Amino acid sequence: MRTIGILGGDLRQQYMADQLAGQGHTVYTYGMDGGILLSRCRTAKSLADIIGKSEIIIGPIPLSQNGDTIHTIGSCPEDFTLAGLEQQLKASVSRHPRFLAGMIPDAFREALTCMGISQYDFMKDDTIASANAVATAEGAVAKAIEMSVGTIQNSRSLIIGYGKCGKVLAQTVRALHSRVTVCARKENVRAEAAAYGFSVIDFDRLTRQIANFDYIYNTVPSPVLTRERLLGVSRDAAIIDIASAPGGLDYPWAKELCLNVVLYPGIPGKIAPKASAAILVDAIRRVL
Repeated sequence: MRTIGILGGDLRQQYMADQLAGQGHTVYTYGMDGGILLSRCRTAKSLADIIGKSEIIIGPIPLSQNGDTIHTIGSCPEDFTLAGLEQQLKASVSRHPRFLAGMIPDAFREALTCMGISQYDFMKDDTIASANAVATAEGAVAKAIEMSVGTIQNSRSLIIGYGKCGKVLAQTVRALHSRVTVCARKENVRAEAAAYGFSVIDFDRLTRQIANFDYIYNTVPSPVLTRERLLGVSRDAAIIDIASAPGGLDYPWAKELCLNVVLYPGIPGKIAPKASAAILVDAIRRVL
């Protein structure tokens, strides 16, 4: 059994802490307000305290949203900063701690590498990405239903991007009897989508055809929904952008056009935190 310290995060980290404690590990938490969920865990007094007591330190997903403080939905302690975390990890190098988190900033990762601290990024694990795709798809559809003035059945849906999330999302939307079109840049990716029975278009045709869709789901973390393309979007359409922040469209322009848009990243932590925590706990077991 290990001594594990878990920092901040959202409900995923709280369920993770509970599940790891249930497996017999000694779990310390810091920077999270979990109530009964954390009843089997111990609360650390500071960043120095939790790192000093833990063999394994687990950060949130993402590790930081602003590049300065450690991400948490709980009360943010004064010492909850990346600079402070780096300093405390450096002080613990002689004990050879291991550090796990999601979306670790490059500069922080390089600093840990220079210290010789073993690290692991949840979001670079293909197994986690594939497992999380189901929760992402279900959450995206739930948000679409909430935003829409119509029904998904008999609607026209556009999936931009056909990676792990895009593939599961396309199948999920089609199961609700929407006519699904996949937009992808690469010819071989479009061919794969077509082989599964989806209509396909490239980005050149997207500009001309975007007005045809009732639901637009973007999975591409780059500015693919440009001003020109947004001009063609139907005012009744719902745009659900599930790409990593800052998303894949021009938000100021979308607001000016009064489009029905939401940036909705990190869906597993929002709509399926317990299931997502189990996926992360399994990854931790594999890593250790």
